[in-house]
Amino acid sequence: MRNEETYLLQLLKDLDINYTDSILNSDKTIFENDHLISLDLKRSNIRKIPAESLVHFPYLRWISLKFNEISTISPQLFSTNYRLETVILDHNKLTSLPPDLFKPLSKLRKISIRFNELEQLPEELFQFNTNLEFIDFTYNYLTELPNNIFQNNLKLNWLDLKRNRITSIHPALLRKLQQLQYLNLQVNVLTHLEETCFAKLNKLAVIHLQHNRIKKLPHNLFYSNINLLAIYLNYNLITSISENLFNRLELLREVNLDYNKIKNIAEYTFNNNPMLERISLIQNSLNELPPKLFYNLPNLMFVKLSENKLKKLPDQLFNNNTNLKQLYLDNNQLSSLPTTIYQNTRLQQLILDGNNLDTNHPENLMNNKAIMLFFNTMRLRHP
Repeated sequence: MRNEETYLLQLLKDLDINYTDSILNSDKTIFENDHLISLDLKRSNIRKIPAESLVHFPYLRWISLKFNEISTISPQLFSTNYRLETVILDHNKLTSLPPDLFKPLSKLRKISIRFNELEQLPEELFQFNTNLEFIDFTYNYLTELPNNIFQNNLKLNWLDLKRNRITSIHPALLRKLQQLQYLNLQVNVLTHLEETCFAKLNKLAVIHLQHNRIKKLPHNLFYSNINLLAIYLNYNLITSISENLFNRLELLREVNLDYNKIKNIAEYTFNNNPMLERISLIQNSLNELPPKLFYNLPNLMFVKLSENKLKKLPDQLFNNNTNLKQLYLDNNQLSSLPTTIYQNTRLQQLILDGNNLDTNHPENLMNNKAIMLFFNTMRLRHP
């Protein structure tokens, strides 16, 4: 490489190259650069990274090594990259991480190690990363996490652990994460949750717990999570919901309980959730609903009750739901509908497939006004 080309390379601030093994073994002076802040080495066929590979990039802030074949990393890899803020190691073959890998990175804010083969994490991994805000370990083989792994990450606001093999969450694991807003634990093998496992998460806004094996929820599980906006509990084995489970969640907008085994739901389950817009209870075992289940929900717009065992709906069920737009009642055992469905709502879509309704005479289901409103979006199927 000519001197002028080397000089230009040394002036670069952002570099996107194919970083192959041959480059790693070339003259390191070519890559000495006091200006480089961003280095993208994705899809570069990298299998091994020598410990000294990044020593010539003291101002590096962002690095991506995703879509390579890396199986091990030296503990000294980032030893001189004190300014690094983002590390992306997605889509590699990592089975473990050195305890001191991120120790020099006091400014680190984002770590993404998705789609690897990690089975466990060292307790000291994030001990010195007090500015961490984002952690993503999606699609690994983690079965548990050390109780104190996040004890110094007080600024963390995003934690994604979906699609692992986590069996339980110890109450100590998340207790220091008072800035956490997003928590994803979906597609793991959780069977139960301790009542205090989310107790300190005062700013939590979204929680994903779907696709686990949870059978029962403590009645005060979300007691401290007063800023929750969305809760996803679909695809579990839940048989009942405590009347107090959502009691303190006045900002709650969405609840998804699809594909569980819920047989009964208490009348005041949603009584203190006036901002609630979406409720979904598809494919449970509900055979009736209490008259005031949706009574205090003026903002409710979407209700999905498909694939239950409902035979009748209370006349006053939708009395106060003037903003209701979509109602899914398909695949139940309904023979009639309450008049409040079309008298007190703004319904735009009504799904009734697979019930015992007289589809030959829809005028018996609702008055002419309702037919005019819903004819284009009402779906009926012969039982």
